[in-house]
Amino acid sequence: MNIDHPSALAAKVASGASYTVSTGLVAGDALQFLNANYGAIGVFIGVATFAVNWYYKRQEIQILAKQSCDQ
Repeated sequence: MNIDHPSALAAKVASGASYTVSTGLVAGDALQFLNANYGAIGVFIGVATFAVNWYYKRQEIQILAKQSCDQ
């Protein structure tokens, strides 16, 4: 990195600091959202888990039924 002018160095430092602070604020806001909505998120994950388990259990039952009919 070749920086010849002090203002160029200051611009690089300010840019890096700006990105670091904004990333921290976004991450903090995401964590605050999760903290404020943990109940709804938990219900959503529970329903999604139930739906996925139901689907695959149904597929397994259909495969077993087909195998028993073939024998």
